[in-house]
Amino acid sequence: MTNEIKFADSQSVALDELAPGLWESCGSSYESIVWRDPEKAISKSVLSARQEEILTGWPMEKLRKRRNVKLAETDWWASSDIPISDERKAYRQALRDLPSTAKPKYDKDGNFTGVTWPEKPG
Repeated sequence: MTNEIKFADSQSVALDELAPGLWESCGSSYESIVWRDPEKAISKSVLSARQEEILTGWPMEKLRKRRNVKLAETDWWASSDIPISDERKAYRQALRDLPSTAKPKYDKDGNFTGVTWPEKPG
């Protein structure tokens, strides 16, 4: 998927967290924010720092959600009444290890990158 996330999206989320009810609209820059009370405006550096945290955290959150779906799809493999092959065990372990081995991120176009998904055995 392209354009899954934009910097402006993270700005809105950060504003909702840091200044709920204190702003009316924003565009793609700090200067485009319309503050209800300019004296209560948060600084550009504070907003930028929170945006960076959001943009760093969202990819890992997305990785975990996708990984959890893939694990759930194969839960039946680990049923006690069905023997599980070593290939299937390795696949599920590789999925569980992804948060510590992958470097998920969004590229400049908003595409999710930095994850090599293990190949699902038959």
